[in-house]
Amino acid sequence: VQSAQMYGRVILSELHLPASQKTIKPVSIGGVAGGEKFLIKSILFKLAKDVAIPSRKDLWMYGGREPNHEMAIKAAGQELKGATQYHN
Repeated sequence: VQSAQMYGRVILSELHLPASQKTIKPVSIGGVAGGEKFLIKSILFKLAKDVAIPSRKDLWMYGGREPNHEMAIKAAGQELKGATQYHN
């Protein structure tokens, strides 16, 4: 838990930096939904934010013509609830 908290703080504190300057680099592990993903010490972090659909840079996953980060966060919350139920 302490490691996850520490790495999470680092990821959040470096949100404003370009990927090349981040201590923990984003990884590409497939899928578009869920925003940026970070993997460190076998802990997967998903930073929920709306992302542009790769084949259509003018179209956003949750917001349509404009990004809607609130909807991306809600979707991530539902994903977490589902994963928790599956685990239980």
